[in-house]
Order: sequence, then structure tokens, then C-alpha cells
Amino acid sequence: MHAETVKKMVDDLDNAGVVNPPKKATAAGLEEDTSFYQNENEMNIGGLKPTEEDMEVINPHQMDYGLIVSHNDYYDNVTENNLLLGYYRPYFQYRYNGRHEANIRGKFNAKYYKYPSTSAVQEEYYGSLEVLTYGLRTNVHNLDIGRKYYRLGGGLVLSNYADGLQYTLVSPYSSITVVAAYSGTYGKDLCKLSIEGCSSEKNSFDILEDRPEDANIGRLGQRILAGGQLDLPHTGDAQLSLIGLYSYDLIQEDSKSEQNYGYHPYYAGMSLDGFLGTPMFSYLFEIYYQGGKTYNIDYENIDLITSATTNISGKDAVKISAYAIQSEINILLPFGENYFKPEAVFEFAMGSGDADKESTTDPVNANAIGKDTGFYAFGVYSGGLALKPSLGNMQIYRAGLDFRPAYFFYPLRNLAFSTRYSQYLKHINAGVISDSSATGSGRLVGHGFDFSMTFNARSDVQLYFGYGMFKPKTAYESGYRRMQHAYLANVTLVF
Repeated sequence: MHAETVKKMVDDLDNAGVVNPPKKATAAGLEEDTSFYQNENEMNIGGLKPTEEDMEVINPHQMDYGLIVSHNDYYDNVTENNLLLGYYRPYFQYRYNGRHEANIRGKFNAKYYKYPSTSAVQEEYYGSLEVLTYGLRTNVHNLDIGRKYYRLGGGLVLSNYADGLQYTLVSPYSSITVVAAYSGTYGKDLCKLSIEGCSSEKNSFDILEDRPEDANIGRLGQRILAGGQLDLPHTGDAQLSLIGLYSYDLIQEDSKSEQNYGYHPYYAGMSLDGFLGTPMFSYLFEIYYQGGKTYNIDYENIDLITSATTNISGKDAVKISAYAIQSEINILLPFGENYFKPEAVFEFAMGSGDADKESTTDPVNANAIGKDTGFYAFGVYSGGLALKPSLGNMQIYRAGLDFRPAYFFYPLRNLAFSTRYSQYLKHINAGVISDSSATGSGRLVGHGFDFSMTFNARSDVQLYFGYGMFKPKTAYESGYRRMQHAYLANVTLVF
């Protein structure tokens, strides 16, 4: 089974509200032990022709409950984070007549710095409510109401937890999904209801379920989201999807303030994926335009020669005009298919930039002059463990090989290795990127290499190890060009 197919299956499980353990990056063609995913036989894959409805339900009451334990060891030599992170997720699912479904899942975090940190408490323990949903399932209609993981397309513009509803209408050859959600902090007294929990700090490194370990995550903050996805009928081996999202910032400014801080973007895009003649050659292409409005920094500049003064009010709305592309080609190599399943992977991604924008990781009050042309979204981009770039003002080229070295040996069939080489470039030389240290004069951000190993030892045991390195180049001053390293080791158990 192709990796994109496995990923699609997993996403559909999430969209159906099914409780499953954290997923890691897998090698191409990884025919995982699918019992690792909870209730896999009840998933409904959008876009496929519905099967005939079975009206007979032998046992109308079904329950599933347990505990997902994830232990992580993370280190990088830039922030010098040497962290032990534990995530404990008790979950409960109840299904009635195969149609009605209720899910609840908590999340308890334990964080410990191996060495004393000057910027954070050495250890911290906190919890939150991660999932609370009611779902209705039929062959045509799927409805989820409550807190869950919301995702549109490949996850670039939206890939986050929020509170709201998601409705999917499945026709024989296409489907449409509508999302309306709210993301908020719920205040200090209700921090356990916050998706981020009661942590006293925001980690520079997060390990979150449903997202790759090396992903740079666009945070939602307090805002309202409304969007949808239309999966058009298949044309040959291609699937075209149209995606739209609008976000309204709920930040409240003081009426006496000289500065507004709202960031109200919308996204319009399309996704195309499929095969070129044979399943051995697959592709994914996504492109998005980002519009909307925001507010520039309240700005005053005095020309030292002419003494002319330029004023830009932080109360006047300005336009957002940005774009992003994400693409991937997978080629199942025609040798060793029955022994180690080799697959070549080629990726290209880019996000537009802005020469006078001060940050690509926090869009609020970041642009200085004119319209904001720097891309920012609320999803994820996976671009390397050591640099962990966001797509704002970046061009990223990646190539690598995925394989399973013991595919022919049944006990080790799910042992998978993945390698990636990356080249990182600024899209606009004068603009900033997600790494604030990149203040040099050149466009070349640097080169990276990543290696990961995933092993589903049993249906309820998963091991992961990832290592990333990054060599900064001319986008950094000479004093900041030392080699960067990061590693992550993970053990996930399901009880």
C-alpha cells in the first residue's frame, strides 16, 4: 500500500472521530499492521462510492477505551533543549447502532529539562481536554460536533485542534466537507479546557499528535474559522480538490490604543493528486492564494537628509496578498520491490515573503510598510528536524529514499527507514524567515539532511527515531554558521 494511501486512511479515521495513537513518518509503501489504528473497519473513505447499507446491527452498544502513552527524548544544540517529554492520553469511545458515536480524550503532559534552563522551569506537569465529540455516521452523511482535529487538503492551511463542527456529504463519486470552528484560550481559570493546556511557557519544540515530528506548526490563537473542501469526481487517475478557508481574529484592542493587531486572512486553493499511468509513479500538488486584511506596525520615519517625516498608522487596515505551493513526487523503484520496497521521493515547497516583515512565525503586528505579502497559515509544513522551517519567505527543495530493509522477513516487515536531503533558500533576499538568526546578506539559507526510523513492533507498540542536521550558509552571518543537530527518540504504547 502506498504511503499516501496509508496517510489518507489515517486522516479519514481522524475525520470520523476515531481515537488512535500518534502517527509517525513512515517509509514509502509501508504496509503497516493496520490493527495499530483503532476501529479501522469502521472508517469511511471520502470520495469512494458508498457500499450498500447494512441495516442489521448485532450489538447496538460498542465501547472502546484505553490509554496511549508516548515517551519522547529530544535534543538540539541551538536552543540547547534537552527534554524528556511524556504524553498520557486516556480515551473512551461509545458507539450506538453503528451510527452514533461519542469520543472523549484527555491529554496529560510531563516535561522535564535534563539540564537547568535559564528561560523555563525545569519541570512542569499540566493537562487539557484534547477531544470531546459527538458523531453521526451514515453512508452519505458524516457529522462531528465538538473538539477534534480539523484538517483541509494536505494540511498546509489548516491542521489543528479546535472546537466546532465538521459535516461531510459523500456522493457516489465525490464529496464535500464543511468546517466551522472556534479556537480560544478560555482564560486562566479554565486553562484545562484550553487545547494547549495549563503550561506556563510555550515550548520551542512541540510533539503533537497527527502531525510530523519536524513540522513547523502555525498556531491558531483566538479566532473563528469557516471553510470547506470539494473533492471533484476522479478524472482517470487524478483527484482534484478545491479548498477554501476564512479566519477572523478575535483579539480585543484597547479603544485608546494607537495600534490594531487583528489578522484576518482567507485562503483559496486547489489540490491535485493521483498516478501517472501506474501506481508506481504518484504525485501531489497544492497551490494556495492568501488574501484578507491585517494591520501594519504604527510607524514613523524621519529622513535625515530632507527631514521629511513618513507616518503609517497602525489603525489602518492593509491587504494581505501571499501564496504558497507544496508538491511531491513518489517513484516506487523497479528493483527489490519484494525485498526492501525502495521509493524515491522528490519535494518542492515555497511560500511568498515580504521584505519589511519582521516575523514569519507570528503574523500579528509584523509587517511595516504596504500590503503584507508574506505567507502564513494555520497548518503544518514538514521540512527537516534541525531547522524546522515554516514556509514564509522560503523555497525548499528535498529529495530522498524510503525503504524497508527487512520487508521479506515477516517479523520485521514494518521496520522502515527514510532519508532526506534539503536545500533551503530565501524567496526574497531582504525578508526574514522562521529562524530569526538568519540575518546575513545571502539567499542561501543552507543544506539539511534527515534520517528517521519507524518500527511498528506490535499493533500496540511503536518505536521512532529521527535525526536531523542543518548547515547554515550565506543567509547567516559568519558567526552563526555552525552545524546544527537535533534528534528525537519516541516510544508509544497503547493499553
